[in-house]
Amino acid sequence: MRLFGALIIAALLSASPAQAGFSEGYKAYIDGDFETALEELRPLAEKGRPMSQGILGFMYA
Repeated sequence: MRLFGALIIAALLSASPAQAGFSEGYKAYIDGDFETALEELRPLAEKGRPMSQGILGFMYA
């Protein structure tokens, strides 16, 4: 059970940098800073993150 808890914590901590990139990219998109939004969201979209892909789709539409 302790191993399972440690794995859950490790998974949550490893997701934080990706979430930070998404948050920064989304904020940049909302603020109209499309260059920064593209820089932050493109790597996430290339990894298959659907929210990042959607925002990039709106940027290119």
